[in-house]
Amino acid sequence: MKRQGTVKGVARRVVIVRPPDQRVFEEAIFIVREDYASSGGVSREDVLKEARRAAGEYLRESASPAAPSEAWKRWLFLGTAAAAAVLALVIILL
Repeated sequence: MKRQGTVKGVARRVVIVRPPDQRVFEEAIFIVREDYASSGGVSREDVLKEARRAAGEYLRESASPAAPSEAWKRWLFLGTAAAAAVLALVIILL
């Protein structure tokens, strides 16, 4: 039986970012580009900061807005608050 694929470049540098809340993701794995890693002048903290920024940006872009089923609750609250304010104004003016 022929083996599919071969792992190459085992000397690659990897950054693993673990989120504080692991309900959805356990960890994000970033493979640092060889030309970037070998360029020098880049600190470990810079690489980690960039990985965290990329992970956060991905989560912000992929997070869906509030579900439509939740939107009606917000409008109901605002409508009730507006009606209560109008009623209070009417009572004060009478």
